[in-house]
Amino acid sequence: MEFSKRGRLYRRVAKLVAVLLVGGSGLAYWLYRSGPTEGGQIALGLPLLGGLVWAVAEFREAGRPFRLRIDELGITLHDRVLPWQQIAAIGLEYPEEIRDSDTGAETYPHPLLICWPVKAAGAGLKEAHDRDGMPGYELLRCADMTEGIPELSAALVRYAGARFITAPGSVGPVVPQDRPAGPEHWYEYLATDDSAARLLGALLLAAGCGAFGTAVVLGMLDVDPFPDLVRTVPVPLMLLVFPTPYVALIALGRARRHLRNWRRPLRVRVGTPGLTYRRRGAPEHRLDWAEISVVRLGPRPDLPDGAPWLIVWAVPGTRLGSSGDFREDGLWGRALTPAAALPDGPVPLAEALRQYSGGRFR
Repeated sequence: MEFSKRGRLYRRVAKLVAVLLVGGSGLAYWLYRSGPTEGGQIALGLPLLGGLVWAVAEFREAGRPFRLRIDELGITLHDRVLPWQQIAAIGLEYPEEIRDSDTGAETYPHPLLICWPVKAAGAGLKEAHDRDGMPGYELLRCADMTEGIPELSAALVRYAGARFITAPGSVGPVVPQDRPAGPEHWYEYLATDDSAARLLGALLLAAGCGAFGTAVVLGMLDVDPFPDLVRTVPVPLMLLVFPTPYVALIALGRARRHLRNWRRPLRVRVGTPGLTYRRRGAPEHRLDWAEISVVRLGPRPDLPDGAPWLIVWAVPGTRLGSSGDFREDGLWGRALTPAAALPDGPVPLAEALRQYSGGRFR
């Protein structure tokens, strides 16, 4: 499959030229209305000059020789051919996120296509990343690619085989697996939950506060028989009538959350089509095996507690492959649910994953 980047660069230049024309026209009109001044000429000239330099740089980049072809023979570049026998590994690496210093917002750059050739096969390429002491070389910035990441990932899945890196520390084949025909079989793992007792306690607290506050208010209004009841209540307890509405509202809010947790406890289901997961009180999500490259039970590298989690690395180019909860070796990992919260721990879940994942559990 052939990949190119000239089309996207030309479109970028076209957008830049359109912005320069609109902005230059607006500045020229402002200069015409306000009269020719030295400051106005500088304000008109500097943005146009900067945009022109940028456009020329983009045109030069688009005009440089580039070729990337991935097929059964290997990877063909504009100046060399790398047979698969000379490639130890290849993968998509996501650079570090960029944080805006003013707003704090994070943006995630497009990935880089990195190749780890054997011996000296990568001489002359741009070195990008080492892996176990083996230098990796940048073949393509996916932001400049005309085709999409799913097409690139599909070509690597088809031709690179076990060389396609999709999870940290794991070089193994990505095996697309269609949904099996016939009835679906699932193993379900449901975490124990005390939300029902918490829900009952919150409802009783809200009802008690509501009844107490209502009785005191009706007694103050001389509504029979509440005045006689109010006189028997000690004065310090009477002062509690003021916070009771707030306590009742807080208890109702807690009851709503406990009801949601009771109806949606933590659950993991593993079966022939894929796996589903649901965190406590959250909606359920389903992942097909064709979207998953590697699934593991282990600690999250971004948390210090070392508790086991159900973690997946998605196939690059799928809906899950461009973001996640943490990065490891330039790849996005997604932590689904804490496995320690399951009633029997992670061991039964590991057996089900080993049985149904088709070699993805490592």
